[in-house]
Amino acid sequence: MKNDRRHELQENDLVDSVGTMMDRVRPHVRTFLGIGVLGLLLIASGILISSRTRTTREAAWESFLAALSQGTPEAFEEVLVRYPDSPAAGWSRVVLGDIALSEGTNSAFSNREKSQERLRTAVELYSQVVAERPQGMLAERAVFGLAKSRESLGEIDEAIRGYQAVSTDFPSGALASLSARRADSLKGDDARNWYEWFAAQEVAPPVNSPLDETAPAAIETKAIPSEPAISEEGSEKPLSPKAPDSDETPPADGATDKPTEQTPSPDAK
Repeated sequence: MKNDRRHELQENDLVDSVGTMMDRVRPHVRTFLGIGVLGLLLIASGILISSRTRTTREAAWESFLAALSQGTPEAFEEVLVRYPDSPAAGWSRVVLGDIALSEGTNSAFSNREKSQERLRTAVELYSQVVAERPQGMLAERAVFGLAKSRESLGEIDEAIRGYQAVSTDFPSGALASLSARRADSLKGDDARNWYEWFAAQEVAPPVNSPLDETAPAAIETKAIPSEPAISEEGSEKPLSPKAPDSDETPPADGATDKPTEQTPSPDAK
């Protein structure tokens, strides 16, 4: 009997405690509900944004793959316009940089002005990717392309630093050993002297050939003229070409190969 009375009293105390707590919480119920609803809205928004981001990323990659199949600069520029903040945009800039670098190096022997312009464009594109601090293969390709563009422009010190960055920051990458070898080769005087010599040359198209990117390389160098030959009289006179070997004695000056007609003597009949 006492035990039953004790349980009844404990239940009453519990009910009173719950009632007291509800009285205290009741003024803040709307606030709690508002917080709960806000939390649900945030979760739903995050899910929606994540879904849209995923959809946008997938669309960007599809656009990039389509640009690869077309292979035109305009297709990659469209990716930059439509999806400027996507990873596909970074790769599009790298591909555009590769195109500009290739055109710049190919025209270096035929059109110096165009070559410099395209190489500067490549430097700008690669630099934009590097400034975004990408990771992995994208970063490796951008830094390597930038170093190669600097080298093609004759900026040897900047090219060496770029190649060293590739070999140091991406030691297990596909371009690490190539970059290390390239950096070492540019440190010597031979490479620096060659680029200085090449920069001083007057690039011109081949003789009797239209200016064409596909034309063979032609560099017009300033040759040192040879000393003129001195004749026996002391005047400057070019040497005549050597006569070809022949068993026949060449005719004397004024003579011709045509046989002369002999005049018969008066005594001859």
